[in-house]
Amino acid sequence: MMKWIIIVVLLVISWPAY
Repeated sequence: MMKWIIIVVLLVISWPAY
């Protein structure tokens, strides 16, 4: 449950897009 949300959050944090 809610595993995709955690994965997306981790990707966003690990991805220096900003």
